[in-house]
Amino acid sequence: MKNILSMYANDIRSAVNKSRQGEYFNYTGPELKSMHKEASIGSVSTGKSLLTLEGIASPYNAETGQLGIHRDFAYLLGTDQREYHYIVNVFMDMKGSTQLNDVYDNDTLMYITNTVQRAAIHVCLWSGGHIQRLMGDAVFVYFGGKNVTKAEATRQALTATSMFTYFIKNDIAAIFEEDGVENISTRTGIDFGDDKETLWGTFGTGNIVELTTQSKHTSIACHCQSNAPKNGIVVGDNIVERAGLGSDFFTVLRKPDGRLDYVYEGRRKGVYYKQHAFDWMKYLKSLPFIKATADGKLYILTQEEQEQERLVRLRLKSDAIKSGNIYTTSGGLLTSATTDVKNQPHRFHYGEPLHTKK
Repeated sequence: MKNILSMYANDIRSAVNKSRQGEYFNYTGPELKSMHKEASIGSVSTGKSLLTLEGIASPYNAETGQLGIHRDFAYLLGTDQREYHYIVNVFMDMKGSTQLNDVYDNDTLMYITNTVQRAAIHVCLWSGGHIQRLMGDAVFVYFGGKNVTKAEATRQALTATSMFTYFIKNDIAAIFEEDGVENISTRTGIDFGDDKETLWGTFGTGNIVELTTQSKHTSIACHCQSNAPKNGIVVGDNIVERAGLGSDFFTVLRKPDGRLDYVYEGRRKGVYYKQHAFDWMKYLKSLPFIKATADGKLYILTQEEQEQERLVRLRLKSDAIKSGNIYTTSGGLLTSATTDVKNQPHRFHYGEPLHTKK
């Protein structure tokens, strides 16, 4: 079976090839359904490339979700009720797509945009996200809920957006470059709004309503996105705190003169909120289920390969402990760094329980 997100790239390539040949393609007819069939959300892939999702989690089926109605807060829709609860806000947008109007007709452009959106939806649903809003070639997504920890939701958002960025940079952009369209990229903003800062409720009137959030961090995610570079991810300060990754993955943004470039300045309340560039490639390479080929391309290990890797890590750790060349960090982790505390083998004696002695 084909790789899930490779199918989306193949769909776009098929549409572009037809356009190059001057063939008219009715993307609203039977051919559209045929092209969508193999790339339907819920497929599972066993191929070796970055976005092979098999063995990590089963993708959600898009048919069971509802745009703009988070399953954990659906009971608020159409009511006057409100509820405070944390959420991770993600805004992803494809940049440079306006150039495509010079090369492709509207039917082809609509299909390209829709296919990119479906790829974004797929990887976000797989990672545990909720699709809140579709805006042209942009997608707004929530991560988190009542049964997800704050740290887990943050990592889900970073994983999904990192994978999507890799997909656009390495698979999609190259297709359009063949037609002389350069600088197709994606930019992403992410921020975390805690329980006391995020109010859920219904906005609008009558039948024109939306279940969404009132929080400065929802808006900040969009501002972070506008400040992100080509194929970049910019996150708010709360994400750095919640991700638990360490400072090596984040670089605080500064102005040309070296001063901090705050994404939000609440002068009346003395709030100066920082933004950070996220090293998504380094993050992908740090994930235990992702490896790199000899030419630097990333791929995800299958279930069997992941289990083999886990056993190898355990064996190496066991051998290190037995050798006596292992140390313990202040956080309780084992390391080979001699600057930490020497690991001591236990000297407990497990004798026969007293109640069994006669």
